[in-house]
Amino acid sequence: MSTSQSSQSRATNSIDLASTLPTSATSMTTRSKSSAYNANFDCHLTDHGIRPIYSSRRPDLTKARSALAVSRSSLSLSRFSEGAFEAFQDANARAKNEAEVMAYAMPTILGPYQPAHPSAIKTVFNKLEPLTDGTIVQPEPDIYYGADPGELVRPVRDALRHHIMPSTREDRPWVPNFSVEVKGPKGTPDVATQQVRYYGALGSRAMHSLQNYGEEKPKHDGEVYTYSSTYHGGTGTLQLYAHYATAPAEEGGRPEYHMIQLRSFGMTDTRETFLQGATALRNARDLAKTHRDRFIQAANARASQPRSPVSEDIVQTPNEGAPAADLSKWRDGDEESQQSTIDASGHELTDDGEATTTPPHLPMEDTSESSQDSAALGNGTSVRLTSSFTSSLGSAKRPRQSISPSPSNVREGRSLKGRKRTSKKRKAELPPTIATRLDSKEARGDTSSNISSRRKGR
Repeated sequence: MSTSQSSQSRATNSIDLASTLPTSATSMTTRSKSSAYNANFDCHLTDHGIRPIYSSRRPDLTKARSALAVSRSSLSLSRFSEGAFEAFQDANARAKNEAEVMAYAMPTILGPYQPAHPSAIKTVFNKLEPLTDGTIVQPEPDIYYGADPGELVRPVRDALRHHIMPSTREDRPWVPNFSVEVKGPKGTPDVATQQVRYYGALGSRAMHSLQNYGEEKPKHDGEVYTYSSTYHGGTGTLQLYAHYATAPAEEGGRPEYHMIQLRSFGMTDTRETFLQGATALRNARDLAKTHRDRFIQAANARASQPRSPVSEDIVQTPNEGAPAADLSKWRDGDEESQQSTIDASGHELTDDGEATTTPPHLPMEDTSESSQDSAALGNGTSVRLTSSFTSSLGSAKRPRQSISPSPSNVREGRSLKGRKRTSKKRKAELPPTIATRLDSKEARGDTSSNISSRRKGR
């Protein structure tokens, strides 16, 4: 056994040969865990509408850049001395890895903790709906800022949680629209850029869902509401990015997410450069909070609004389906319109709905139509209809007086004349003695017709 044989034996014991075999299971695991460290990650994001900087649309960033440049009193030359800047340089140079950069350098850039800016460190986004096809690793920003869950009302949280709640731990900040990725001296800046590209797209989707909560048709205004930052400890470079969403390029397609670089600063260069970079980062964080708070307030307001399916100002008529007249005048007491309103029975209505003493307005009679109806129904039916119509008007307080003789009186007069003619004819046919006797009775007024008339008079 030579030295080469012993070395071969040690190599065999230290390496699991089975782990090096390309099985289908390991290949599937590798593909499903693609991350920003893989060469295909860039292409994967692009295929799913998450565009890189060089192919993103460029919005008007004039206002955003102006907001980033607003001075902060805590980062003025008078309050941040040259000694404080040298201390930052030394802390950044001593950091040997990402964790130390996070611990030594980033607190000076980010400033002291502020409860008004809820944040979390190293939190896996394991609750959000996948933005691509679910074959890449779950996002895990080094630092992200969002809203306290209590800022959103329950209906908004329940409806949008698949887009705005990053973690299964519900006490973590929601609506993550500002993220920071940090790399140590040996870290790759390009990896950090790919990571915040993905985080920014997730934040843009969260803000878009919040902005359109309760809206019937989603809108894409192309404005920037999400920001991110990267810091590389080896070079001391701080970069700021803006992210925003646009409508799908084709009907039924995916929304597109864009990324634009806002500013870049060499934080270890000079004190002035450091102050400019730290000011821009903190202003971007404040700007993200401003947009987030505004969308949350609007969504909460829409969630609390009662929704009535039928408007009281528009009443549909049962037959035509057209809007009826505006009832607001009646509700407001328009006396003129109320006084001129007449119900279907011909009575004017007062405010309480009772009939006034105004006589009913009867329609003009159509003689031709009335005669046709009488001929069709018969005289008796016509008389009954006329009598019933006349009697129905008796409920009015001041019924119109009839100007024509009653049909019953006319009929009675005609029957009396006929009986008189019949009586005279019969008397002429009787013997003289009987006729004389009848004449004497008529002279005394004892005829049956007169007796009947006297009874009616009583």
